[in-house]
Amino acid sequence: MHSTMVQFLASDDRDNAQVAREIIKEQDIKSILPILLYSLERVDKGHYPRRVMESLLDFDPQTSFGYLLGYLNLRPNQQHKIYQVFNEIFPLKNIFPESKDGVKFLTQSFQALLLDLKDRMPTSGRLQTMDDLESVRLNLKVMLWFFNKTWQGMHAEVVEKEIKMIGQTLIKSFHQLPFVFENDPDILMQLSEIIPLMAIMRLEEDKSFLKGLPLKLKSAHLSEDEMENFKQKAENALQIIDQPKKLVRDILDEYDVPLFLGCT
Repeated sequence: MHSTMVQFLASDDRDNAQVAREIIKEQDIKSILPILLYSLERVDKGHYPRRVMESLLDFDPQTSFGYLLGYLNLRPNQQHKIYQVFNEIFPLKNIFPESKDGVKFLTQSFQALLLDLKDRMPTSGRLQTMDDLESVRLNLKVMLWFFNKTWQGMHAEVVEKEIKMIGQTLIKSFHQLPFVFENDPDILMQLSEIIPLMAIMRLEEDKSFLKGLPLKLKSAHLSEDEMENFKQKAENALQIIDQPKKLVRDILDEYDVPLFLGCT
């Protein structure tokens, strides 16, 4: 029966897809959502990620997003498919309205993100190894994705507030991570993603790491452009951390070189 529902949801006939969506609504969330998410790997149709997002939003956002985040971490090689689903949130204006319903949706989504991150944190509560970082990195990318999608819209303040809360209650500091830069492009890639998160979460204790970054990167054999990219990100992040009461979107408007330069 589940496979039939997926076939109908993926159908080119919109009426069939709508019938499938109505049936999916009535299913046990614990059994249908894993199947729905796994189907993303099997259905290669351009409209299918949108259909999946619509079905996810028929359920409680905190629950459905919890499943989505869990799947992202369970199947990191499928992150492109998962991000296709995420990308369908904002074009769906009737589902993600510029209203209180949109605020509720975002808040519940961040609650799911916080719960999932807590499950992936070490028992000490502090990231201390690269394995710790990898276990939460994809979730933090989701957080950054939300920010990038909303920082110019009316929901920007909601997203910024939720991101700061996550920073203050969960990701206490990144500068304890034992970065060894020589001949390790993966660490550099992760660091490039971490710097904007440091800035957005505005944690005073991260300043020492950012100030010492140019010296630490000397062993990484970067090109001049790559080094300048990192230095600019670190400088911009420090400026944002030093303005804890100012909205990040307002600060970004002032920069000639954006904070997220080179960040995908």
